[in-house]
Amino acid sequence: MADRRQLEDVDGDTGPVRQCAVSRHRRPISDLLRFVLDPAGCVTPDLRHRLPGRGVWLTAEAATVATAVRTRAFARAFKRPVELPEDLPALVDALQVSACLQSLAMANKAGLITCGFAKIAAALREAKLSARIEASDGAPDGRAKLDRLAAALHGEARPVVVELFSAAQLSLALGRENVIHAVAHAGAAGDAFVKRCRGLANYRMGGISGDLGPAGHAFGGPAPARA
Repeated sequence: MADRRQLEDVDGDTGPVRQCAVSRHRRPISDLLRFVLDPAGCVTPDLRHRLPGRGVWLTAEAATVATAVRTRAFARAFKRPVELPEDLPALVDALQVSACLQSLAMANKAGLITCGFAKIAAALREAKLSARIEASDGAPDGRAKLDRLAAALHGEARPVVVELFSAAQLSLALGRENVIHAVAHAGAAGDAFVKRCRGLANYRMGGISGDLGPAGHAFGGPAPARA
């Protein structure tokens, strides 16, 4: 017979659910972050839910991670003294940024990323897209032109805009120089990139609902300030 706790931790609509150690609310694991202890007793983020050992779950928001640190929620949940990395909320943010950029590189290898203003304008006219990608430090004039074109072509159905990464980060991930504008085409790898970006934006802005807003909505937000 299946363990009763395991049965209680599965929701028919959302799949596995766990309880946040701070809010005590039960949520789908897609809305949560998992943490484990390494052999030295240091709290370690487990973004892929694969590390061995007992896990502690927190709502996937920087403010919740900061609260867990401040209120010693990890020690209570693990029922033992623990060590904490320096500035855990910023560490989690950096790990998510790395995962997003790795996913972008994979989408690029799959042929689902297009760069360059003219090529993006053509893609907006012809292709089904998962998202537009804009460098967070790019000049506003080129961005504004693409905004107007996307609105004219697609209206409320225009693709969402990702503006979470600098030009240097985008360029490194894509192996190109000075990437300011890009698009992610619809497809498994492109959609996976957008899903990871949604998680990062929600972590920074406190939006675990996963709603990117209306079509064409730009989602971004600064990394958590270091303690």
